[in-house]
Amino acid sequence: MISRDRLPSSIKQPLRERAIKNSKVRVSLSPKSIADLTEAELEIIVKEEEDKIIAKLKTYSITALAALLGISWV
Repeated sequence: MISRDRLPSSIKQPLRERAIKNSKVRVSLSPKSIADLTEAELEIIVKEEEDKIIAKLKTYSITALAALLGISWV
């Protein structure tokens, strides 16, 4: 898996911002409010959202590479 520590800062900041935005949506859909969660719990949620974003980017990258090479697995 790609480590967030190895990403350039130009990618880390937008990734973090998107993860925070996704986390706010995730918490708003849950029965708890942001005020009910501890800082550690919020950090865990943001990290999980970052991991989801990175996983999606990997999938898109592999799909784009396969399309470029003319490979289809359908």
